[in-house]
Amino acid sequence: MDMNEITEKIKMPDTCQSDHSVLQKVTATANLDCVSCQTYDKYRFEGRMLTSGTLALLILDTLPAGAASLIVNSEKMVTGTVL
Repeated sequence: MDMNEITEKIKMPDTCQSDHSVLQKVTATANLDCVSCQTYDKYRFEGRMLTSGTLALLILDTLPAGAASLIVNSEKMVTGTVL
């Protein structure tokens, strides 16, 4: 299947500075499960969207000063943009 990739730089809120809070926010917002959190500051999530069943892969790489790099791969471009 074809996947679309969207890359964005985002600002992490002060409430998302710990591993637990990042995992909780992503799983609650996007219904994705963490598949790899072996390295500090780099998180990988995967799952299917509830409404459409579309596959989604998300990589969140936190950077210094509260910034982060977000990469979303999805079968549908709209799903990636929303995430």
